[in-house]
Amino acid sequence: MGGCVIQVYVRWRHYEMPTPIACNETYIEIYERTTMANNRRKLYCGGLARSLQTTSNRIFVRLWTVSTDRMPWFMLVFTVFTLGDR
Repeated sequence: MGGCVIQVYVRWRHYEMPTPIACNETYIEIYERTTMANNRRKLYCGGLARSLQTTSNRIFVRLWTVSTDRMPWFMLVFTVFTLGDR
């Protein structure tokens, strides 16, 4: 028996970054398991925001901006599911 693995699917319902955007001034990061640099799955700072599927059941979403006048607007939907035996 293998056991089951719990994963998270992250889907963007809305994603809007202020323009023009500098990636060192405003960005959204998604981490898996911990917020250590090697666990960062994705960095969003403009362009198309694609959904992603994690390999663990723990994620962190971090918003960084140097000015509250230029805040991005976003909405995420998290779906938790299992793979494998129940």
